[in-house]
Amino acid sequence: MAGFGRIAHVVNRSLEILEVTDDGIPWPIRPGYKAEPALDAAGDPVLDEEGRAVVNIVGAGPGGTVYMEPLPYFAAERAKRQNPVMGTEDPYNPSDFQSLIAVPEWGDDYSPIQQSDAIERLDRSLLPDDMQKVTVIAARGGRKKVVRKNPKSGKFEKVVPGGRSMVEGEARENLTGMAIR
Repeated sequence: MAGFGRIAHVVNRSLEILEVTDDGIPWPIRPGYKAEPALDAAGDPVLDEEGRAVVNIVGAGPGGTVYMEPLPYFAAERAKRQNPVMGTEDPYNPSDFQSLIAVPEWGDDYSPIQQSDAIERLDRSLLPDDMQKVTVIAARGGRKKVVRKNPKSGKFEKVVPGGRSMVEGEARENLTGMAIR
């Protein structure tokens, strides 16, 4: 990213730190907003019907302004593409989606928004009825992390599956959640 050229100011619309990876380098993008407890006239926290504290979403910058992170111009576009709001992408136009990153100088909406609970980028409500229902299945081919205890040191070590040091019956940690055979 040497020789930045033009700079764009981006807003992280969520309350979490997000990242953009460009040229193998991760760039953290601090939140543009923060949650502050709502206070009544006496300065006590306001509670909802269930007894939880009510929060106000305010800008994380000085004086409650929205915090804007400077990024190289080309990294700003990548940041938008790498941080979509899940479940908002138009299946017929992949460049039409909501992003957790906004660039106000490009006319983007930079109001606060949070990540959805959707499991994929696509907005399936825009597809025909027969394509809206999906079944989530376990992924195949996940790399297994095998752990064995070193008899000399007594410490556990990572072992490459099928490697010469792997002995039958050793403890295995399976990150995929699938049965190991």
